[in-house]
Amino acid sequence: MNIPKFFYNSRGGVNLMKRVPTLFYRFGFTSKKIEKALHTYVEIVQRFGCSPTFPITATTLKRHPKLIQNLQKRGVEFAIHGYVHTDYSQLSEREHREHLQKAVRIFNQCGILFQGFRAPYLRWNGETQKAIRQFPFLWTSHQVMVWDVIELKEFPPSCQKAYEKVLKLYNPQSASRHPVLPTSINGFIEIPVSIPDDEVLIDRLGIRDQDKIFEVWKKILDATHQRGELFVLQLHHERIPYCGKALEMLLHYGREMDPPIWLATLSEIALWWKKREKSLISDRWPEKAKSAFSVSGDIDSITLFDFFMRIFEV
Repeated sequence: MNIPKFFYNSRGGVNLMKRVPTLFYRFGFTSKKIEKALHTYVEIVQRFGCSPTFPITATTLKRHPKLIQNLQKRGVEFAIHGYVHTDYSQLSEREHREHLQKAVRIFNQCGILFQGFRAPYLRWNGETQKAIRQFPFLWTSHQVMVWDVIELKEFPPSCQKAYEKVLKLYNPQSASRHPVLPTSINGFIEIPVSIPDDEVLIDRLGIRDQDKIFEVWKKILDATHQRGELFVLQLHHERIPYCGKALEMLLHYGREMDPPIWLATLSEIALWWKKREKSLISDRWPEKAKSAFSVSGDIDSITLFDFFMRIFEV
């Protein structure tokens, strides 16, 4: 896989050039910046009685086992985000199996529990589905649902093009046309993830006002609650300094909703959905909740070295 070409096609030249300087601000040569962001992230979510789910690439875990082990001790859930951060939609079934075998081995060696898998770039194919059936996964979470909560015409043409590129990258389903709920596929549970996420709002549309970020996510939360569905927020650790306040506002808003929202990890959602299917429970969500909400964030880099190694790890 040609990673530079992939970045260019998925972001565009202008957006890609803007991305490069931010890497040196968000990451560091050591793990200190991201460690601080991760601990802030976890603290915000756990303040509301839950923990985030962090899919992480196995090579990143292998380079930073103590940090991940410490977060697991704090109650953070981890999932496999591939062996390396490459486009899994381009892999054969054999390549999928080889990547997953390596990833599972590293997770086991590091003592990190996992029940789920999310494909890097949220890109997958039929071979992905075949391969994951051969491993002990309870759930996957790489089907993207896009919500119509952005007035795209309000943004400059370059931002509009960057947004269109992310839609092409993810090939999402429309949340206005499809229910946003877990589905059972060949024995495991697929849990859809919603966009616009932090990468779309901050890097592609250039939104820096946390109140505006909150308002966008609030619209999704309101819609899922009204429909009795699920909002899986994707929020990457590197952007916590840009939207930690927005996340806290969203969680506080959700806690005040009546009927309540069920705040859960992705594994808790998957376990409930399997139990619900087996026992024919009539309630869609537990604890008399009308809808469900989960916070997740993919980890593929903790230092600048991790990020630039992605060019070679294919």
